[in-house]
Amino acid sequence: METKLTALPQIQTDLRDLKETCEFYGAKIEGLTNNMSMMETRLSNLEPMKEDLAATKDHLDREMTQARYNNLEIKGVPLTKSENLFEIVEKIENFVGYNSPRSHINYISRVPVHGSNEKNIIVSFVNRYVKEEFLATARAKKTILTTDLGYHGESKRVFLNDHLTPKLKMLLTKTKQLAKEKNYLHVWVKFSKIHIRKSDTSRAQVINSLNDLNKLT
Repeated sequence: METKLTALPQIQTDLRDLKETCEFYGAKIEGLTNNMSMMETRLSNLEPMKEDLAATKDHLDREMTQARYNNLEIKGVPLTKSENLFEIVEKIENFVGYNSPRSHINYISRVPVHGSNEKNIIVSFVNRYVKEEFLATARAKKTILTTDLGYHGESKRVFLNDHLTPKLKMLLTKTKQLAKEKNYLHVWVKFSKIHIRKSDTSRAQVINSLNDLNKLT
């Protein structure tokens, strides 16, 4: 009996310590619960902002695309000193058989290519129909080489394309990759829209997003 009475204070001390420990961790857990609740509230408040940001981004993408409707991008023309960009465009027009006055061009300039030392030529026409007509005539020629335009040295291909936004260029690259994997015959761009067709007789589809690519069979 004496041994039990002697151990009682120690047991009481241990129980008190245990109680304090439980209260301490209970307070910690309560604090974490409150913090999680606050974070959930903040996240729920952020959802409308995320939707607004996504809508704003989509709007800006559309604006950027529309701003480039009249633009043509020429890739592969060697950069030389004192070059006349109007004359380069005229050489291309003469080679492909397209006749257009300089007054059909709003502006023309070299622009840097991301991740490269090259500079492509951007031509902005007075309207997208002039651009499309010129582009269709050039594509009918199929191949344009630097030597066709009077440049000496190694003959390299010159490419004429729609002036797409970075987002659309990325989407076009992925579309071409998927077309190769799934045996689609045709991928092309018209009026800054990406089109794909599985065969010569199948219906053309417009690719506006990665979701559209995921639906292809």
